[in-house]
Amino acid sequence: MIEVLLSYRLLFGQHAGSRQLFREKKQEKAKCNGVLDPLLISLCGDAKVADFGGAEDLLRERGVYNAPTNFPHLGPRLMEFQDYSNSQRPRDMWEVWNDPRDPERLLTFKAVIIFGSMSMVIGGLQLLMAVAQFVAAFLIE
Repeated sequence: MIEVLLSYRLLFGQHAGSRQLFREKKQEKAKCNGVLDPLLISLCGDAKVADFGGAEDLLRERGVYNAPTNFPHLGPRLMEFQDYSNSQRPRDMWEVWNDPRDPERLLTFKAVIIFGSMSMVIGGLQLLMAVAQFVAAFLIE
């Protein structure tokens, strides 16, 4: 049972965007007979799990999980999910900008954008100065 609850926490509750998605769109669909389970709200919608009979320590947020230890039954399926997620690559500039999985690519992309933009601005200023010098030289003669 703890494994299933921990998998909900891992998939839906450990990322601020996932928690927000659950609260905004999925919370209404999770109701059973018009009632929403408070444990489900805590697991999927809150940053910190409320204390439900001592389960708070077992369901706390972790940075790293050991699949065989933490998920003895669901571990292989979660590893397949992770492999699939890691194999997906960003398809456009917006996805590259917002993808935290590859920090080297993100840093390179941001550096190219920043230095490229600065180079274009400096090039535009050089062009304006050259035109101003040409006009000044033409008016002086």
